[in-house]
Amino acid sequence: MTERCVDASLVVKLALETETQSSTARRLVRESVAAGLRLIAPAIFLSEVDSVIRRCASTGRLAPGDEQLAFDILDRAPVGIATHPRLRQRARELARSSTSTPCTTRLMPH
Repeated sequence: MTERCVDASLVVKLALETETQSSTARRLVRESVAAGLRLIAPAIFLSEVDSVIRRCASTGRLAPGDEQLAFDILDRAPVGIATHPRLRQRARELARSSTSTPCTTRLMPH
């Protein structure tokens, strides 16, 4: 199965509809899954997405009570955590070989 490496900034947009390019993020994930791509991220991804949601809740960017809803959406996101002895090198290989989106961080700026 072909893999597409995603980062926290893209996946957080699935849970925060008010974020810039959230519809683009949802479309990219939908199209990736439909094309049979396996979405992967490094283990730090889990902490990164939770940190963003917590920061949004504590600064008022998330309405009271929406924090848990955002976590629930993230918990259902179709992203597998990849472990690989050469994880950083593998992520670079995937970024270089992608034909539709060279780098998700280019599509989804921080």
